Amino acid sequence: MGYNSICAITVGIIIFSLLSPIISGESGRTEINSPITRSSQKTIVNGSGSGDYTHIQGAIDNASEGDTVFVQAGTYHENVLISKTITLVGQGSEDTIINGGGESDVIHIKANHVNVSGFNITNCGDDYERDMGIELNFSSYSKIENNVIFSNYFSGISLSSSDNITVANNTCHSNGIGIVVRWNSSDNIITNNTCYWNYERGISVHGARNRIDNNTCKSNGWSGIAVGSWGNTLADNNCSSSQNGISLDGAYGNNVIRNTCLLNNYGIELSGSGYNNISENRCFRNNNGIALGQVSNGNLITSNNVFNNVNWGLGINYYPYFCEVGCGGNLVYQNRFINNNNGSIQAVDNSSGNSWNHTSIGNYWSDLPMIDEDEDGIIDQVYAISGLSGIFDFFPLSADFDSSKPVAFGGMNKIITVNTLFQFNASNSYDDAPIAYYTWTFAYNETQITLYGSDPIFLFGESGNYTVSLRVEDKDGNTDSDLFDIKVNPVSNIPEPEGEPNPDDSDVKKKKSTFFVWIMILSITLFLTILGLLVFIMRKKDF
Repeated sequence: MGYNSICAITVGIIIFSLLSPIISGESGRTEINSPITRSSQKTIVNGSGSGDYTHIQGAIDNASEGDTVFVQAGTYHENVLISKTITLVGQGSEDTIINGGGESDVIHIKANHVNVSGFNITNCGDDYERDMGIELNFSSYSKIENNVIFSNYFSGISLSSSDNITVANNTCHSNGIGIVVRWNSSDNIITNNTCYWNYERGISVHGARNRIDNNTCKSNGWSGIAVGSWGNTLADNNCSSSQNGISLDGAYGNNVIRNTCLLNNYGIELSGSGYNNISENRCFRNNNGIALGQVSNGNLITSNNVFNNVNWGLGINYYPYFCEVGCGGNLVYQNRFINNNNGSIQAVDNSSGNSWNHTSIGNYWSDLPMIDEDEDGIIDQVYAISGLSGIFDFFPLSADFDSSKPVAFGGMNKIITVNTLFQFNASNSYDDAPIAYYTWTFAYNETQITLYGSDPIFLFGESGNYTVSLRVEDKDGNTDSDLFDIKVNPVSNIPEPEGEPNPDDSDVKKKKSTFFVWIMILSITLFLTILGLLVFIMRKKDF
C-alpha cells in the first residue's frame, strides 16, 4: 500500500471521528430516537384445530398486552382466567359457548381495560357468592358487552372491587342474580341489559355512585332492580312481573327517576331507606304502586304517575306494625293518583310527620270533584289521606293545572383537577316562566351534598368521578332533572424546576450548539490544510 493511500485512509478516519459526534447531536454519545413499538396482534381460536389455538386459555396465556383473541363458533369447556389487558371476542352469543363444567367462574377477570363480548356463558360452579358466569375482581375500565349469560349459580355478571366498568347489552337469565355490583365497586355503568327469570334479582346494586339505566328486568324472583347503598342513579328502566319492580333496602341518597314499574306486587318499595329522590316514575297495574316502610324517612316523592293499582297508589307505613317508630319527613307532591283501588283508596299514611303538599302545590286525585272557582289550578277543598295519620293534602291540583315542565340543563360532562373551586351553571335551563328553584345533589366522600341556586360553588378536594343531578322547579311545582358527570383528576406529581425559569434557555442552547458546529468545521478545515501541506512537502522530497 502506497504512502498516498495511507494518508487518504488516515484522513478518512480522522474526519469520521470528528464528524460522528456532530451527526449524533451530542459529543461522545449516540441515541436511538425512534424506538420500535409492537402493534397488537389478533389470535384465532377454533376448537376443531383450524385456528392458531384450540383452547381459549392457551391463546390468552400466549397473548401480549393489548392483543385481541377471536374465538370462532363452537362449544368450549373451559374456565377462563384473564390477568392481562386483552380483548376477548366471540363470533356470536348464539353459537360461541363457554361452558364452565359446573366448576368455579366461567370467566374470571383480574386486569384493567379488558373487553369481553359475543359469548354464550353458562354452568359455573355451585359455591354460593363465589362462582359466577363472569366475575371482575380488582378491574377498572373494562367492558362486558353483547353476551348471553344463563344458568349460573350465584350471578351471571359480578363486579367485585371494580370501578368504571361498563356492562351493556347483555342478556342475563336463569341465574341466581342477573348482574350484581358489590359493596366495594363504584362508578360503574349498567345499561341496556335484559334480565329475566333470575331466581332472586335481575340487578343487585351495593356499591356507590353507579348508574343503572335503560335496563329491562322482568319475571325475576324478588326484585327487578334492588339497591342497598347510596348515591346511585336508576333511570329509564322497565321492571315488571316480580315481587318488587324496584326495591331500596337500607339505601340512602339515590335517584330513582323515569322508571316504569308494572305487574309487580310492589312497583317501587322502600324499606329502611331515606333521603332518596323518587321522581317521574310510572307505576301502574301493580298490586301496590309505591310503598314506604321500615323507618323510611326524608324521601322526596314527586311528579310520579301512579294509576290503576289494585290496592293503593302510595302507602307510607302501609302496615302500621312494620314501622313502630313511623316513617316521617317524607314530602309527597305533584303526583297524579288515578283510579287506584278503583278510586276508593288512592293513598295510605299510617305514620306522622309527612307532608302531602309542598307550599301551595299538592297532588292530583282522580276521585276528587274538580271544583276550582277561582281557576288557579288548586281544588277548593282539601283531600283526606286514608290511614291512621289523619293528614290531608291541603292543595290538591285540578286536571287543568299547568303541568308544562321546565327543562333542566346542568352542563356537559366536566374534567377538573383536585382542589378546584368549581362553579355550577344552570343558565341554559329554561321554562315558559322563570324557574323558581334549582337543586344540585351528588354523593361526595360518603356524604350526600345538596346545593341550591342557579350557580353555586363547591370545592372538590377529593379525586374521583361524581354524578351530579340538577333538579329545577317552576312556580307551579313542575320539575325536570338533568344528570352530568364531573371527573376530578389528582394533581400531577411532576417536580417543580429549581430556581427561576429562563424563557431564553432554549435559544441559548441552540446558539451554543451552532457555535460548536462552526468551531468543529473550522478545525477540520485547518487540519486538512496542514495535512495537505505535509503531503506536498514529503512528495517533493521523494522527487
